[in-house]
Amino acid sequence: MKEFDRWRRRILILAVSVAVFIWYFSDSLITATKTAALAAGFLFLFIIIILIITNRCNWSFMYGWWTTCFEMCTVYFFTVVTEQFALLFFIPIQSARMVSLVPKKSEWLRRLSLFVPLLPALSAEALMLPLIKFSIDNIFHFSFLPLSALAGAGTASITLLIQKREEEKRVPLKKSLAAKDAILSTLTHEIRTPLTVIQSTIDIMMEGRTGPLTPQQQKFLSSVDSNIRRLVSLSETILASIKVESNWFSVQLSPIDIRRVIKKVVLHMKPVTEENQLHLSYSFPQIISRPLADENWIYQVLVNLVHNSIKHLHPQGKINISVNENEQGIVVSVSDNGEGIKTKERLKVFDEFFQGDLYSAANLNGAGLGLSIVKRVVEKHNGRIYFGSVKGLGTTVSFTLPVERKEDYNEG
Repeated sequence: MKEFDRWRRRILILAVSVAVFIWYFSDSLITATKTAALAAGFLFLFIIIILIITNRCNWSFMYGWWTTCFEMCTVYFFTVVTEQFALLFFIPIQSARMVSLVPKKSEWLRRLSLFVPLLPALSAEALMLPLIKFSIDNIFHFSFLPLSALAGAGTASITLLIQKREEEKRVPLKKSLAAKDAILSTLTHEIRTPLTVIQSTIDIMMEGRTGPLTPQQQKFLSSVDSNIRRLVSLSETILASIKVESNWFSVQLSPIDIRRVIKKVVLHMKPVTEENQLHLSYSFPQIISRPLADENWIYQVLVNLVHNSIKHLHPQGKINISVNENEQGIVVSVSDNGEGIKTKERLKVFDEFFQGDLYSAANLNGAGLGLSIVKRVVEKHNGRIYFGSVKGLGTTVSFTLPVERKEDYNEG
């Protein structure tokens, strides 16, 4: 739907521009009322363009809802000025989109959305009253404004009814999936507990606390330890995947020190990178804003991304975590100089259980859940995630986080 919204807004801006162009070069009389309507139209258009450029229209459903509301106001006021009533065809589409943006839990906002088209329509109609000469033709001409609002409300009502029916159909499926997740979660917990005990026992034995080991025993225990750690990691990944898919999954947003989180990740991953003879580094500017995020989940996101890079690196490979800031907010990137991924597989990297080349040795150490979890967590933070890779040269995964711009801080 984001792609649909992007093209819908582009077409709207183009249609409004054409209507203003036609009006400007016509012989229409410019009155104070039309000047006021033109100013209002350009104000709403300017707000829409700012929301699109900064990508705020995609930050959350409320940003998208308000952007669509501003689009309606733009259509109505430019229709008043240019008298190009073909612009009103956007109203039913915008009304339906406005209702579909609102999640199920905000039922009051859904119902409010049914009446939203009437407000700008009546405002625009009020502006036109001084211009209407009370003739049958003119009254019929400008009745298109409230009629389009009613058409929008009708379209929104139909959309709401369709959504409710679809939600009712999904209830049994959701219950079935919830039961499946509960069973899987319980099994994973039951498996992880004895695995952790076995891992602790092996660590004690490898440290020589139970007596000296022969080289062959040490070799066998190392192999067992490696596989136990892989199974523990797999069980934790499955549990995290179940959690981010659940309806009760939430994040506690607050301004965080992203550099402190990155340093903690590098410190935590140091034994793993040293064991695999890899170099893990980080870089960030001296002054940077505080992103609004859940520190624990962002820590998990970075750990998953670093783990993903480690799987595709050879000894002496390099991983770098970098931070930058742009109009979208804070951009965190994890780059490596590993194997990369084929072009045809890039669109699937965020799919569950996708592991790329099935014959790659790197895929023996994971279940293909890491990036799908990362994507869900980032989206829960109202951020976006980007993936770039060149086969044989390396991979970069970047994600954005919204910013608390009131307080920038220096590296301490």
